[in-house]
Amino acid sequence: MSLCRANLNSQLHQETMESNQQSNIEIPKELINWSKWMIGINFSAGTGCVVVLRDIKATAAPIMVFWLQTAITSFAFTILSAVVFNLILSLEVRSDFTLKRKHWILGGTQLLFFTCAFFALIAWIRG
Repeated sequence: MSLCRANLNSQLHQETMESNQQSNIEIPKELINWSKWMIGINFSAGTGCVVVLRDIKATAAPIMVFWLQTAITSFAFTILSAVVFNLILSLEVRSDFTLKRKHWILGGTQLLFFTCAFFALIAWIRG
């Protein structure tokens, strides 16, 4: 009876460990997917801003050009930080993955640049 219980506990412990390893592998994969999404959104938005800037640069007020250039630059920095984040994460995908300070900083950097781009775009639209 106790041998059966020990086997059951051992099996449950092993299943829990396997489940934790699977979830640890999923964390960087999901963060990579999120960063890829950020790259796509920011590339599209940045490209749109470049097209608009090209069309209005000669006739627009300098403050409008400033806000549009700020948005383009922020979108570009968001893409750059997402690429670096993806590179670091893809090098660290393994079963014992844990989020480290550098991951939080790079993820926060992406959000910071994206937020700056968003507010610059809003300032240009309201301008």
